Amino acid sequence: INTFGLLSGALQKKKYINALSIIKRSRFVDELVCVDYNFVNWYRALVPYPQIRLNVIPNFCRISENYPQKIKSSDTINIIFARRFFPYRGTRIFSNVMLHILNEYDNIRVTIAGDGPDENYLKNVFKGYKNVNFIKYNSDESMAIHMDKDIAIIPTLGSEGTSLSLLEAMATGCAPICTNVGGMTNIILNGYNGIMISPNEDELYEAVKKLINNKQLRESISKRAFDTVCQSFNYNNWRMSWKEIIIKHSSKK
Repeated sequence: INTFGLLSGALQKKKYINALSIIKRSRFVDELVCVDYNFVNWYRALVPYPQIRLNVIPNFCRISENYPQKIKSSDTINIIFARRFFPYRGTRIFSNVMLHILNEYDNIRVTIAGDGPDENYLKNVFKGYKNVNFIKYNSDESMAIHMDKDIAIIPTLGSEGTSLSLLEAMATGCAPICTNVGGMTNIILNGYNGIMISPNEDELYEAVKKLINNKQLRESISKRAFDTVCQSFNYNNWRMSWKEIIIKHSSKK
């Protein structure tokens, strides 16, 4: 008996049932508000002629008024990974790539911020590396821990909406590297306001090296990333979009 085939078939059946349940429930609403276009595209692929209105209101990020100036006293490049420590969030490909980077460059400092099931795994991987720092932080401290960083890595393998980790990194002047997963594809234009890669070690390694070796590219991407959040993912945009929807549906009563 092909055990893998049976498990795969069961998982596919479960996904189909879940998808059907979502589609059925959505028929009872007049308008569906989504946090990214990933769900919209998925829904339209399954329902060619949707009878409900699909509205996208992305998550927002609170930002400073001016582009953060990175005060550097050395040529050290600070890299941050700030999110929950789960394999599907990219902990394993991140750690494998960082080992290579740390062994090739002597001017890299890595901050790993957060907690989760992979915490002990990560600490074992980087045991003995004095230029790797582990910290924990509250959600309201996220902007602060990014302020002195140059590169932020968001290497999600699956399940990602409008990533707050990505937006917060961009809002603090980090040059982001993210994977082409979920709602992050609605935020980053590869090479313009970030580096977007497939979720694998080879592409992540090349992207990190590119930003380390090219200061001009790193700085131009970080400024465009900041501008992107300022224009499209700010609190006022989010607030006004929700206000319009609430007023529209309130007036129907």
